Amino acid sequence: MIKHKFILLFFACFALATTATAQNSFTINQTDTSAFPELKATVLVKAGEKPQKADFKVIEQDTPLEFTMNLVEEKEGNKQIAIFFLIENTGNTKGKALNDIKTGLSEALLTFNGSQMLNLGTFGRAQSNGNAFNALSIEYTADSRSLSSSVSGINAVKDTSTRSDVFKGIDECLDYINGRVGLPANKILIVLSAGVNNSKSPIKADDVILKSKQTGIPVYSLIYPSYNRYAGDNLKRISDNTKGLSRTVTSSSDVSNYVQDYVENFTKKAGQTIQCELLFKTTAEADGKEHKVDIDYKGTRLTAIFNAPKGGEGFLSLTLYIVIAVLIIALIVFSIFMAILAKRKRDARKATEEKRFKEMEQKNQRTQEETKRRQLTDPGTSHKADLKKTVISGTTQNPTLNVYLGNDKQTYNLKPTQITVGRAATNNIVVADQTISSNHALFTYEGGQYVLTDLNSTNGSFVNGKRITKQPLKNGDLIRMGAIEMKFSL
Repeated sequence: MIKHKFILLFFACFALATTATAQNSFTINQTDTSAFPELKATVLVKAGEKPQKADFKVIEQDTPLEFTMNLVEEKEGNKQIAIFFLIENTGNTKGKALNDIKTGLSEALLTFNGSQMLNLGTFGRAQSNGNAFNALSIEYTADSRSLSSSVSGINAVKDTSTRSDVFKGIDECLDYINGRVGLPANKILIVLSAGVNNSKSPIKADDVILKSKQTGIPVYSLIYPSYNRYAGDNLKRISDNTKGLSRTVTSSSDVSNYVQDYVENFTKKAGQTIQCELLFKTTAEADGKEHKVDIDYKGTRLTAIFNAPKGGEGFLSLTLYIVIAVLIIALIVFSIFMAILAKRKRDARKATEEKRFKEMEQKNQRTQEETKRRQLTDPGTSHKADLKKTVISGTTQNPTLNVYLGNDKQTYNLKPTQITVGRAATNNIVVADQTISSNHALFTYEGGQYVLTDLNSTNGSFVNGKRITKQPLKNGDLIRMGAIEMKFSL
């Protein structure tokens, strides 16, 4: 009888050991929903297993799904790992505990060699938004010195209550790590906490263990003693059941030494797995809710949890891109239209200016013909208007300057000298019009030719429609100053 009991006990232990081994034979690393409803589940299998597609089953709501499998070969010696440090910041760790954790972790980070991808976060009691976990950075970094400074900058929570949502904080952190894209396949979570869980959250230690197995992220823990001597037991149980390690620390040196030991321990294990990608199409709706799919490997089944994108998000994104593209095209068309319109306005102004000067030239020609016919050498007395009559020379052999203001005209015989034009009475040619500056322009005789110089007038001086600063004159040049027009003749 005793012999039979011993045999039964032996087989029971063997079966238990076999089951435990099977349960640890693979883990689900992450489930990618970026191509929803196409999903990609990344599965890690122990090295040496030589997994085949026939070893897997993908089951959703008790219905097997069609899938394809890709085997990802890892290069020998690729030991890069992603490490997340989760620090408790509550009344349980306020004071010496938090200071030792910050000091020890900062020292440990300075010993890293840059092959680790690092991130940091804290947890405490659940806030008004329901979250107990808070990531200090969205992205991981290989800059351990920068992260060491971030650790030193953590300020103790002002809330002095000793409430701490330990399991909820760890659960949220695992979801956060699993949701990051582009991280190494080997990921680890190191929790530094007093372990006191007096949370109102329904999440328990067993839920954390399940989440760790589903994501393939082991939980290592450093427990700082508190008023509750048994508080760290559940945290230790989580580490023991997720392929992690757990230690009790009482000083900053303990924290520094154990963090380095944890990283070294995990790095040795890194790369000792084979990565498989299972691609399949889910029947879940795009409702923004959490869904599950089971993955079976050689008789062992684990559950992959994923969040489906909310329906319409793809359409809205596409619509947004279309709207932006339409706006860009409309802006380009509008710019071209405005450029064409501006060119037309410039052409119209140019045509008007040319027409005006042509009319002025024709008018001058008619006046000259009439003057010759009457044999007049001086301007008539009925055309004085606002122009000051100034005869510069008493001979008609010198160049002439015909000046027009509206229907009034004055003709001046020039001689080699300096002649000023402006509204001020001190000028040789006085034009009492507001469009003319007090000292508008200057005629001079230089190097055998007459030169027109603008005296920084408000409305400028123009020769043949072109604004000038200083311009030599030739026979027939048409000059405009404000409202008056002139023709220079040799």
